[in-house]
Amino acid sequence: YKSVDSTLTLEKAYQPSGFLANFAKIYVESGAEPSGSNKTGSSRGFLIGVSPEFRYNRVEGFHLGMNLKRSVSKRILFNLGGSYNTGCRRWGYKLGGGYKWRWGYLRVDYSDGIFPRNESRNYSTLLNTFSTLIGYHDYFDYYLSRKLSASLQLNIKKIKTRFKFLINDERHGSIGQYSDWNILKKDYLKRENPPVQNGTLRSVGAGLVIGGEFIPWGTVRQNRLELDVEYSSPHLFSSDFSFTRFSIMI
Repeated sequence: YKSVDSTLTLEKAYQPSGFLANFAKIYVESGAEPSGSNKTGSSRGFLIGVSPEFRYNRVEGFHLGMNLKRSVSKRILFNLGGSYNTGCRRWGYKLGGGYKWRWGYLRVDYSDGIFPRNESRNYSTLLNTFSTLIGYHDYFDYYLSRKLSASLQLNIKKIKTRFKFLINDERHGSIGQYSDWNILKKDYLKRENPPVQNGTLRSVGAGLVIGGEFIPWGTVRQNRLELDVEYSSPHLFSSDFSFTRFSIMI
């Protein structure tokens, strides 16, 4: 080390890297600079924050996209992305920005695209892409959504605790199935994509996380508690839906 940083920890200094890094990832507090970053090279600096997006399923067909994440300053950051779906021949967009400080961050995001109805913490859309491409059933169902959301997160780093508050405004719509193609050319039809109830969903939510970041199929021990609640009502938000959802993960 050229200089001593009193805030540096072993978790920050020796982060796992390489293809399987996410399977042994150690939670790193936000704001840490990636090791080995070089902002002097013009070509490398241009590519920093740029990432491709790829998946395949029976509704979107091939989903081809590109995302850009950049920091305007140490506290202000933004992201934008665009994608095209070869199956339904539909474009998708997303745009967001945030302000972060020592104790948390504030974000506003907008998106217009196709999303899975049943999200999974362990079974990612990339794993589903591989299985669908070789002729197995598509794990997810999908719907159209235009969504505007605002979120506030407060961090208490000493006890690894995070509080989160959300406001959502979404327009939901149904979409059909467009692709049965697979690499092995198995001759069977995939199941239809079920419709959703079209309408406007407005909700508020709150969450509590105690512990580190969740790591799917992690090879290291994880101690983590996550609580979430979401509420929607026609009388309070002019929403077309009425529900209260609770979830817990230990």
